[in-house]
Amino acid sequence: MKEMIAFCAFFVIQFTYAQHFNSDFDDGTLQGWTNTDTSTSGMTAEEDAGFFYLQKDTHGGSTPSQNEMAIVNEVPEFWGGNHFYEHIDGTALRQVIIRMRNQNPYDLHLRFSYEGANGYRVVTTDAEIVPAQSDWFGYFPYFNIETHQGQFIYDNITILTDTTGIPPEEVFNNVVDLFENVVEFRVLHNEALSYHGAEIEGILEVDHISSHDVLSVEEQLEASFKIFPNPAINTVQVVAHIEMEYYAIYNLLGAKVAEGIIETTRKQIDVSSLISGVYLLQLVSETGKTFTHKMVKN
Repeated sequence: MKEMIAFCAFFVIQFTYAQHFNSDFDDGTLQGWTNTDTSTSGMTAEEDAGFFYLQKDTHGGSTPSQNEMAIVNEVPEFWGGNHFYEHIDGTALRQVIIRMRNQNPYDLHLRFSYEGANGYRVVTTDAEIVPAQSDWFGYFPYFNIETHQGQFIYDNITILTDTTGIPPEEVFNNVVDLFENVVEFRVLHNEALSYHGAEIEGILEVDHISSHDVLSVEEQLEASFKIFPNPAINTVQVVAHIEMEYYAIYNLLGAKVAEGIIETTRKQIDVSSLISGVYLLQLVSETGKTFTHKMVKN
């Protein structure tokens, strides 16, 4: 009975949001991501400490799209379709969480852009700054559209389509239609508001992109943590986008079987002494946030 209670508690913690779109590159492929002309020149799936990530090299590309600091996914079963979700207060857009690093000597101005089947295009208004020479980190810019007291609100969204002379309500309905039937999603670097990435020499590296029905900041934070390999044999890697302070491992009876200090955003934990089975790995951030993940030891 204690095992069942502990296991159920894990699923309550772990699945407080529903993931819809996801690209983790862990199969060693690009998972439908291309250049803006649908080619894959300069794009590879690279391996780092047991996990894969997407790399795009724009140094001296043979085509304009290869030189563009942007990646695109227009595969319907990957990132196409309806990007809304229903919740208790109405409807909201699924929020995109992306994990990147930037080894370039300049900051990246991260933006997301979308195109709908109706031809409308939008881009996130405020760029997320990915600092130069920075390690893996999670970013989740918030954006949404809604109506309030007769006003049409675009939260961190800029419409790129020419809407001159079109009534505001019709424009808003067209943007809703866009997100109900997305045909192309782009991740790009550009200081300017644009559907295209800047043409610049450098490397774009993305470890994970996912979209969630997120209802709180805490859920966004939890979604951006990663542990691998899982199942583990001798060691497990913990990767986070914020500074961690402490970890503890519990068996399904609730007994603590291991613990230690984490002083960075990355930690290799020795689990070779654990017997085979299912465990709960608890992580505590430097701000006191607690996150729990299922871990299997082979």
